[in-house]
Amino acid sequence: MTGGGRAVAAHPPSNNVLAEAWVDMADNRAKDAFILLKAKPPAGDRERELARATAMIDNQPVTDGQLQQAEAVFVRLAGGDDEAAQIAAYLRARLYHVHFSTSDLARASELYRAVAARWPDGHWGQLALVKAGLIQLYATEKIPDARARVREVAKLLERIREPGLRRDLQFQMGRAGTFFELTPDEVLPYFEAADKIGGLGVLTQQDLTAELGELSFRAKRWTEARRYFERYIAQYPDARKFAVEQKLRVIDAQLAAGKEAR
Repeated sequence: MTGGGRAVAAHPPSNNVLAEAWVDMADNRAKDAFILLKAKPPAGDRERELARATAMIDNQPVTDGQLQQAEAVFVRLAGGDDEAAQIAAYLRARLYHVHFSTSDLARASELYRAVAARWPDGHWGQLALVKAGLIQLYATEKIPDARARVREVAKLLERIREPGLRRDLQFQMGRAGTFFELTPDEVLPYFEAADKIGGLGVLTQQDLTAELGELSFRAKRWTEARRYFERYIAQYPDARKFAVEQKLRVIDAQLAAGKEAR
């Protein structure tokens, strides 16, 4: 019972309008971002310039030439040391990650890690670690072994202190573990940690609850599996209810026979 979905973007801790607008863009809500910027234009010259360059990223039809112009602005603004500099440096990495017609994941990872090294305690440096972790999980041909990939990303996780961002990366580590068919015991800690922090979107939380029940079931952790499956039925009475109830019958039989494994 594997689930899809994605973690929601963690909002920056400041009241910066431009920062809020970029969160909208990161969640594929570019129109909402532009409405916000129009209603509350940034006050400073650097912020306004950054807003214009940010808008270029989604000014359809987008061309690589247009994105290169935006990158030139990001490079210049990143030379400062304010929040605009942090956002600009992050957005530059994002261009190579998802916006250019041909992604350059090695370059994106390098730039994300540079943001994190320069502003290790800032929101954008912390968010950059999450993005670098995603690239490490799925797109690092130099590390073919799945367990080694997850171990390397765990080193990045140690540097993330924002709870929402830790949750997002832990959730993605769990998903990668299931994708690479690691054992339930290897995957469960990441999903459990993400679940403990909470705050995921409704659909993502639904998938996470299903994953926790299924993986606990496969690991023969009957009591834990029953707890997650019962929560699932209570909170998400959807088409999977029948399958979950069947699993609960198996669990009850195992517990009645005294076969609790953990």
